[in-house]
Amino acid sequence: MGSYTVNQLKDYSFDIAFLGASSINNKLELSTPTMEKVALKKTILEQAKKAVLLADASKFEKQAMMTICGIQEFDVLITDKTFSEKEKKELEKKGVELR
Repeated sequence: MGSYTVNQLKDYSFDIAFLGASSINNKLELSTPTMEKVALKKTILEQAKKAVLLADASKFEKQAMMTICGIQEFDVLITDKTFSEKEKKELEKKGVELR
């Protein structure tokens, strides 16, 4: 993984991308421990027509060193986390479908 991989991904177009996250903070921003993963995930999101975030409840309310993006970059969030009505409305406002 590295700049070669990121450059190669720019030649691809994805109908749908399924991505995970190391951490999702209280502002609903995704983060990861390494710069390489930031570049990789940002490139995949740029090349995808639709993006799905897969994140179990343990990933929320945590912060890793490097920020990837806000949750609004995803079309769908698949999780086992239970959200309050307020949180559900915030996701809806950001254009993220919760499943």
